[in-house]
Amino acid sequence: MTSYYYAKNNAYMENIENYLHNNFKNFASLKKIDVLGNNLLLKKSILELINVRVGQKLYLISANDIRDKLLKLDEISDVNVNINYSGLIKITINERKPFAIWWNKNSPWLIDEEGSKILKIKDVDSYKNLVIIFGQNFNDKLKTFLDLLKPFSLYGKIKSLHYVGNRRWDVYIEDNIVIKLPENNIANSIKKTEKVLNSLKYKDKIDIIDLRLYPEKLFLRLKDKV
Repeated sequence: MTSYYYAKNNAYMENIENYLHNNFKNFASLKKIDVLGNNLLLKKSILELINVRVGQKLYLISANDIRDKLLKLDEISDVNVNINYSGLIKITINERKPFAIWWNKNSPWLIDEEGSKILKIKDVDSYKNLVIIFGQNFNDKLKTFLDLLKPFSLYGKIKSLHYVGNRRWDVYIEDNIVIKLPENNIANSIKKTEKVLNSLKYKDKIDIIDLRLYPEKLFLRLKDKV
């Protein structure tokens, strides 16, 4: 009786082992890597960085390791890595969205709205629709400044920003208008700027709105041909 159960159990285990062997060899190796969401980064560069190859055993590949390597790139804000044991790795990337070209000491960089550097670029013309920013040490202040601007139509007209003297902003907008903002009282200065720009009295006449001494003083320079 004991021998019967032993033989039966042994045969059962052999069937399991054969099943695992026959099926494991079908999905134990990496067959394909899909990369989604990459616009700034080339798939080839991503694969070189993560150092994972088709044919590699899946149990040797760590999703966390891939994720950690990719998050070191300035271009990436977040990434999801899914390993499907049929042999597929799916990498979904969230790249930082370029907001502006920052001329950093004559070197153009793409940056996002938080002031984070994304990518050093050579072909500036490919990003000619982006805002251009000049200045230094503004990166941790950019998001707060943009949040003040966003409720106003002024925000959609921005062509360029200049962070002056590490303390205040000049805003260049459509129609070649320059807005010189103060170091403090920025929100009220922006509101005043909107009123001036929307005033029929000054429509199409303004060259510079100087609010550096606002609210005590406000200066307007009109266009020469007005």
